[in-house]
Amino acid sequence: MGPATMKSMKPGVLVVMSLFNPGDDLFFSIDSVLAQTYRNLKLLIVVDGQIEANLLKRLKRTAIENKKIILRMHSVNKGLTIRLIEEVEAASEKLIARIDAGDIWYPQKLNKQLEKLRENPFLIVLGTQVNYKLGGKIIGRSHFPEKKRQIINSAEKNRGIMEHSTIIFNKENINYREFFTYAQDFDLYLRALKLGEIENISETLVESQI
Repeated sequence: MGPATMKSMKPGVLVVMSLFNPGDDLFFSIDSVLAQTYRNLKLLIVVDGQIEANLLKRLKRTAIENKKIILRMHSVNKGLTIRLIEEVEAASEKLIARIDAGDIWYPQKLNKQLEKLRENPFLIVLGTQVNYKLGGKIIGRSHFPEKKRQIINSAEKNRGIMEHSTIIFNKENINYREFFTYAQDFDLYLRALKLGEIENISETLVESQI
């Protein structure tokens, strides 16, 4: 996706949420995606095996009521990495955003990121800062490095560089790798550092549950 393309349109974004035995706080996450001021999005919810019956019933009803939601059901659990790879590969949208059940986006989150991508269409992965919540209260804020050089320095010191529920990335440049069962996000960031531009926005645009 070249500079002219990004500046002249509002590209579609596929938001991916993969679920395995989630709690009912997943609906706060869904609501926060649907409340985005950036409207050209779809929310793909992947049920990867186990989910409580009443939650599933409510989830199906929510999907029927909102055309932006795509609900995909799998009876067998294959794990987060496999499901992410499958859905990213199958997506018609080039821009992929992630959110985990229980995390919340602030309304301007995607809009701010798309503005940044229009300014620098060579960005491969873009994150934001995070408010950390415990027991319903905000107990801290992230201070992730913003620019690529700072991100490299933090990665070399084994410090946190991004939060999974904040990122948006271009699938034309990168995807997850099956080998990494648990560290698929960190592997994605490290490869993005070698492939092109990677940054974090200075603003806090996501709440993450501890």
